Amino acid sequence: MSLVRSLIDRRNVSDPTNPITGAELLEMFGATPSSAGIAVTPESSLQCTAVYACVRLISESIAAMPVDLIERKGKVRRVVDDAPMAYLLNEEPNPEQDAGEFWRYLLTCSLLHGNAFVYPQWNNATGTIDGFWPIPPGLVEPKRLETTKELMYVLRVPSGTRAGTLEGTLALFPGKGEILHYKALGTGLMGLSPIGLAREAVGLAMAAEQYGAKFFGQGARPGGVIAVPGKLSDQGYERMQTQWKKAHEGLSRSHLTAILEQGATWQAITLPPEDAQFIETRRYQLGEIARLYGVAPHMIGDVERSTSWGKGIESQALQTHTMTLTPWLTRLERTTQRAIRRQNEFWRMRFNPAGLLRGDLAARYRAYTLALQGGWKCVNEVRALEDDDPVPGGDVYRQLANMQPAESAPAPA
Repeated sequence: MSLVRSLIDRRNVSDPTNPITGAELLEMFGATPSSAGIAVTPESSLQCTAVYACVRLISESIAAMPVDLIERKGKVRRVVDDAPMAYLLNEEPNPEQDAGEFWRYLLTCSLLHGNAFVYPQWNNATGTIDGFWPIPPGLVEPKRLETTKELMYVLRVPSGTRAGTLEGTLALFPGKGEILHYKALGTGLMGLSPIGLAREAVGLAMAAEQYGAKFFGQGARPGGVIAVPGKLSDQGYERMQTQWKKAHEGLSRSHLTAILEQGATWQAITLPPEDAQFIETRRYQLGEIARLYGVAPHMIGDVERSTSWGKGIESQALQTHTMTLTPWLTRLERTTQRAIRRQNEFWRMRFNPAGLLRGDLAARYRAYTLALQGGWKCVNEVRALEDDDPVPGGDVYRQLANMQPAESAPAPA
């Protein structure tokens, strides 16, 4: 009703002889038109394979990481794996989602809309969190109280629907731990939508894809023409067509010498430059969208301008983790921490990037070897990371025999 009311209010204050245009109406419904003639929304942008690939890469890479719940008291650090909070973060944040789906949803909302919201379901009797419920970004509006200027979020859930366990119109206060706001880059109360900022680049990519589909689906341009002076009889036309197909049709007969009669000539029809340009446009837009999300082009299939050999591809993969995933990891950790800290001030959550090495057995074993030789991991800790049973004597920390404390080293001669 708020959308319909805004349309009515606008019509009342504007000139009735100047009706709302189609582009303005699309914009009111969240479909921002681009100069390429494509209405771009966060949801429709996923039809662009480059946008989908970037969103999938970032969201699924982070969703694949385990979450460590760590208790910090002074210098003592302990991984908490037997608390209900650890189960919520790693297994099932709410009865309708597993942890992977939950984190993917939050990241997808942030990458497309620029904002993601979560309602922590508090148990007033125990003072603990029983679940984390994601809220669709379109249902939330930030405001400040006129008296205290305190920030609050107005949640409007349409009648007959439900956002997690919430219904109706509610005022949620982040200062009380009632809502978590995962905000992308922005300067105000709301994060800026990457798709909204780059709608021209996304619209051009979608337009080029549609053009290519229509070009091949509706194009009636033949591959070549046999020009014959004068007019052929019906019998001569059928004979020339049959003989040409018989002599040259199929892979086994390609590039054979053609013999033409009665002054006939062959002319190949090539793709005009203006029609072939859309191929280069699609390739260029692939890099533009990868740049939008800070993803290396080769990670979404564009290997033309990047190396695919040895250390080059390894360095780019490391750069993707450092420059692309780390900022999103930090945002998720710090925002979720606001609710966790209210339940237990000594708890900290942290995504463990080692989860991405599950498929690289050699890299995992090299890291374990360095940890064991350095003396900061014991055998049973390493076995626990591989879900193996502890062994007798495996809790002893060891180090190489030729290593000694720096203060006990003999003075140089």
